[in-house]
Amino acid sequence: DGEKSFFSCKSTKPQEPLYLPKLTSSSSNGQKQQQQPRMTVDECFSHLPCLREASDSLLAQSTQEYNINLNSSINNNNNNKKSKLLYVGQSEVGHCVPLQADVIVSDRATTCHILMLYSVSSGNVPLATCAHLDSTRYNIAELFDAHLQHHQRRNRSTQDIELDIHIVGGYTPEQHQPQQQSSLQGVGDCDATATSRKLTQWIVYELAQQAQRCAEPMTCTLQTALVSQLNTSNHHHPHYDDDGARPGQPLARGLALHTKTGRVWMAHVQNPTQSQPQLIRRQAQLWFRQQEQPPSSQPEQVEASTGPASVQKQPTSLTVIHSATQPTLVVPETTVPLFPQELLQLRNLPDAVLLHYTSTSPLCEEDDFCDSVRRTIDFWQEHAGQTLPAEAYKRHQGDLWRQVVVPSL
Repeated sequence: DGEKSFFSCKSTKPQEPLYLPKLTSSSSNGQKQQQQPRMTVDECFSHLPCLREASDSLLAQSTQEYNINLNSSINNNNNNKKSKLLYVGQSEVGHCVPLQADVIVSDRATTCHILMLYSVSSGNVPLATCAHLDSTRYNIAELFDAHLQHHQRRNRSTQDIELDIHIVGGYTPEQHQPQQQSSLQGVGDCDATATSRKLTQWIVYELAQQAQRCAEPMTCTLQTALVSQLNTSNHHHPHYDDDGARPGQPLARGLALHTKTGRVWMAHVQNPTQSQPQLIRRQAQLWFRQQEQPPSSQPEQVEASTGPASVQKQPTSLTVIHSATQPTLVVPETTVPLFPQELLQLRNLPDAVLLHYTSTSPLCEEDDFCDSVRRTIDFWQEHAGQTLPAEAYKRHQGDLWRQVVVPSL
């Protein structure tokens, strides 16, 4: 009992449609409302051999470690050494072609999801997109439009676009794993399982809707869906003994895509705030958007929604830091609100308490999470009340970036 999703999880032709759990409807006060399906999306995917095999294949590879300051990957893999990387942070999206970057990557996702799109056609070179999604408020249609416009730029009649979709993120902690009960409403009391599954479900149904909208010129294939339950370590998981994760932890937290081949693998970038242009400033935008709520350096809050029809708010655009038509990485103009003095108390808390108040998944965060929180608070205090102009950066000596003047900014 399912709904046709208009994309497949097999590349072989002819492609068979992938069916998603059916969303039931009910009426309340004369208005039709969508409800939760009988089976969650990740539970459905766990019964599909093509997606299970893709997940197992991804997990069978070791996580590629990158140190951008050294302009190389740490693992001994000659195919990835000295790669030009494009790093995408939370609530950001980056688009690139092979000439601009060899690898596009995002990491540090727990309840967040990383979405990779990779398209080829006879009309243009391949286009790679990476989006780091932390809620259901974003406009996924804009990502599909970017691929349509890229391949139809020279010829509007191009109809042979093939789009591969990869999703990694979310996890379902074991029931005995303690959940946070914070006195700060909206941050520490978030249930990671509910958060992850709501975001997984919204992304997948939204992708299906966009695949249907673009079905005439574009064939969409869901190649990877390592999400929620499928992305959670447990004693019975075939890769549990190898990855070293405790039960109830996310197996994959980062994803990289090769822009020439479309191949994906798990990835982790060391100290991105030290190597990426204005990453602390970019992360601070997450706090500014939630000024009316207690801030979090990684506020992986998911609005209560099930499918696309249940989202009532106007979707907002992800922050575009890089495009296929521009040679620069752009840090947008930043309006810094007045500084809440109570953040000074938050800054001085011990790490364990700070995690409790600022993370939806404190048992899964990176070792530098608290340092990042404190640097973000320091940035806010230093620039409170200011409007910081947009900045542009060009690649300099491999993966190092140098600020340049762009009159159009």
